[in-house]
Amino acid sequence: MKNCDSCRSTLNGNCVQKDDIQEIYPVMRKCEMLVIASPIYYYSLTGQTHCAIERI
Repeated sequence: MKNCDSCRSTLNGNCVQKDDIQEIYPVMRKCEMLVIASPIYYYSLTGQTHCAIERI
């Protein structure tokens, strides 16, 4: 993850990173509710879940 904020600084708001999450965004836009489930390790979510939330 780059955390470059290019999506916020450009007018179109598209991410410059071209990866598999680009296929998920249209599905997420159509859903009414998104449920994110993760095991809890050391009183926090897993690292992969944190990364997914930050990309969203």
